[in-house]
Amino acid sequence: INAPTLYDEPHVPFGGTGESGFGREGVEVDADVLTEWKWITIQLPTDAPAH
Repeated sequence: INAPTLYDEPHVPFGGTGESGFGREGVEVDADVLTEWKWITIQLPTDAPAH
C-alpha cells in the first residue's frame, strides 16, 4: 500500500483512475496546489552567434 508498482511504471497513475481517468495526482486543478512558481533569467554572452 502506498508504494511504487512492482516494475516501477511511473506513467501509471498512483492512487487509481476513478471517474476522471487521471488518478488523484493527475487532476488539472491540483497542478496549482502542487506547483511552486520560480522565475529564472539566463544571461547569454554578448558575443553569442545569431541563430
